[in-house]
Amino acid sequence: MNQSWLVDVAVPVPLPGALSYRVPEPLCDTVAAGYRVQVPFRGKTLWGIVMSDAYIGSRAGVRDLIYVDSQRRLLQPDIVELVSFAAHYYQAPLGEVVKLALPPGSLSANPSCYSLTPAGSNWSQLHPNRLESRLLRSLVRPMSRNAWELAAQSDLTYTQLRAWEDAGWIVLDRPDRRHAIPKVDVVEMTDAGRSADVPARALKQRQVMEFLQSGGPKTVREVNAHIEGGSATFSALIEKGWIHRFQLDESEFDVASAQRNQSTLVMTAEQQAAFAFLASKLQAGGFTPCLLYGVTGSGKTEVYLNAIERCLDQGKQALFLVPEISLTPMMNRRIQARFGQRLAILHSAFGKNKRVREWARVMDGTVDVVLGARSAVFAPLPQLGLIIVDEEHDGSYKQGDGVRYHARSLAMVRAHRAGIPIVLGSATPSLESWYLAQTGKIQLLTLAERANQKPLPEVQIIDMREEFKRQRKRALFSKALIDHMDKAVENGNQVMVLLNRRGYHSFMMCRKCGDVLMCNQCEVTLTYHKDQHRLRCHYCDAQKAVPSSCPACSESASVLQFFGEGTQQVEAALQTRYGCEVVDRLDRDRLSAKHTHHSILERFRAGRTRILVGTQMIAKGHDFPNVTVVGILNADMSLRVPDLRCAESTFQLITQVAGRSGRGELPGHVVVQTYMPEHYSIQLASIHDYLGFAKREMHYRERLFYPPYAHLVHVIVKNRDRDKALQEIKWLARELSMSKQGTKLVVLGPSPAPLAKVKNIFRFQILIKSDQRAWMHELVHRVVASGIESRVLQLGDVVVDVDPVQFS
Repeated sequence: MNQSWLVDVAVPVPLPGALSYRVPEPLCDTVAAGYRVQVPFRGKTLWGIVMSDAYIGSRAGVRDLIYVDSQRRLLQPDIVELVSFAAHYYQAPLGEVVKLALPPGSLSANPSCYSLTPAGSNWSQLHPNRLESRLLRSLVRPMSRNAWELAAQSDLTYTQLRAWEDAGWIVLDRPDRRHAIPKVDVVEMTDAGRSADVPARALKQRQVMEFLQSGGPKTVREVNAHIEGGSATFSALIEKGWIHRFQLDESEFDVASAQRNQSTLVMTAEQQAAFAFLASKLQAGGFTPCLLYGVTGSGKTEVYLNAIERCLDQGKQALFLVPEISLTPMMNRRIQARFGQRLAILHSAFGKNKRVREWARVMDGTVDVVLGARSAVFAPLPQLGLIIVDEEHDGSYKQGDGVRYHARSLAMVRAHRAGIPIVLGSATPSLESWYLAQTGKIQLLTLAERANQKPLPEVQIIDMREEFKRQRKRALFSKALIDHMDKAVENGNQVMVLLNRRGYHSFMMCRKCGDVLMCNQCEVTLTYHKDQHRLRCHYCDAQKAVPSSCPACSESASVLQFFGEGTQQVEAALQTRYGCEVVDRLDRDRLSAKHTHHSILERFRAGRTRILVGTQMIAKGHDFPNVTVVGILNADMSLRVPDLRCAESTFQLITQVAGRSGRGELPGHVVVQTYMPEHYSIQLASIHDYLGFAKREMHYRERLFYPPYAHLVHVIVKNRDRDKALQEIKWLARELSMSKQGTKLVVLGPSPAPLAKVKNIFRFQILIKSDQRAWMHELVHRVVASGIESRVLQLGDVVVDVDPVQFS
């Protein structure tokens, strides 16, 4: 068999590895790992990414590359390696992992377009009888290669196309490279406006002028967030010459606004000590993993920013990972204020155009700091010198579907391979990170006091069983919480109320026959949403009208009753007591419209709303100095789910949301309502005792052989045929159990998954535990592969979740 130049290519299909393709002679000088190529695949043409440099070899049935996009290497060599590692470690399709590391549309079927340049048009007119001229003239408008071949009635070879590109006659362009920079509507006070005497009767105009007087230009959205209907006054104010309205590039305005509002902070002694350690490691170089454990409000962000500045002073770049960018606008502004146009923000929740534009800025080398959520761990930073993982305990870093990777783990791998420091920060560190710190595998840095020297909030636990006896009914709010909320609102302060369940009621039940209304496609209850007056499934999003009679016993609607509380019900109850204008809600149901969450948070920051109700979103790193009261409803809710981390997540959630209180001049007070007041996670969270909680929980984990003392792999088999799914999972459990070979390996199950049916697909699970991670991973991979090869398992039926965080 003849030998030739080959490359390995990852294509966006669910295959475990790369495919080999032959490199045609004209392409040999242009292809290398990280470049985008077009390849034939099962009768189609796909875009893929080269995962290896060209090598000499021979393969039967190998086909040729079609095209190499040599304008830009999309993946740096270190990212190619990181992607390969992630695909292998998480047992995920290589092409799917590659897509995570690229801007949207990079591997889509959207074809490249060829355009005729003026030089090409001139040449074809000067040589009208040449074959090349006829082919060029057929390019009457930008067309894909296939469309051009049809128009020209001729096959176009790669050699021809490359020669014409080199001659400047044609240009290759992809639609995802053309994106206009978005604009924002801005209003600013004029010189005449600064000296204007606004009539007292023109209340709205006066409010707008006072708002514009502080801090420079404002967006129309900001004005409306602070002053209801404020934009309605613009025409009159413009006509008087007191303000003018114009547009700015969105990124330019964001940076300018952040820098205007920047304040200089002086680090405390604890912050200085933590920064000094990081600065010394940045100077020395080398892989240094650190855990920055600091109580809520201790100023971890200031330590991060100073460390990043020191990193940049050394000519390096920094990567700053956060769990939810869109929910922490104040942190974003603070980072923008410090680094200006040197900062790029990468986040999958942003629109496609913005994501592509920001990613291109990073690739072009005009950016020194990348701020991003989970997928930003793949950001192309060739001079990376520091990685920050803020709120490292947050479950958002672990992807729950598709490629089930953990960004914190990949950040550690990337830092190790790059030989640079990495900082994991949290007020409630994950027990995995805490264990590494306690065993000396990572450096522990501690911030034990709040940066403003204010005390942590007082936490009061309310036993709702006793409250039921006192009120003689099941109540949403305890008397203690109502008293504290009344006082806060009366004094002009603010309140945050957390209930980690959205909707109005959590289920509907017939009081005659006991039937609970379930989703027809999923084995879960339907949640009632009052604003739509409909029942919705929070897993498949199926919806149905509220029935007029019981579907099971046909009894009239009078026997149907709603049970369970959700954030909508809490919001409605608080609006009844305090008024609609002072109560707002932040949960997933409110995030459908663009900028909705920004408006909600801006109104709360401006003081237009006094009470903010929400799910765990309101616990994520917000800093509202005027919040003096936090209420946590059904604090034991997460203790009632089948999850080995239920106590840890309960402690973290209570501690994090409690930390939103008392961050300003006034002390904070937290009311925790629970039916399990004696549980250690709630008791220890109430006295802010992370060390005590970690010690007790680690003892439990060690005894039951759970992380951090064991490594886990969670395998789910799913199929529309229940018997087929059960047969497959039993085969897997049997094969794995027979492969122990004296090694400490535990196979739990099979059993129905916590969500036993979703979208009419039945789901069964096994959980595998071992203290030998690499061996266990290889065993699972080998058994699953053999099952698929022997057709005992179907490829799409098996989901392997390495290092699972949540079980569903």
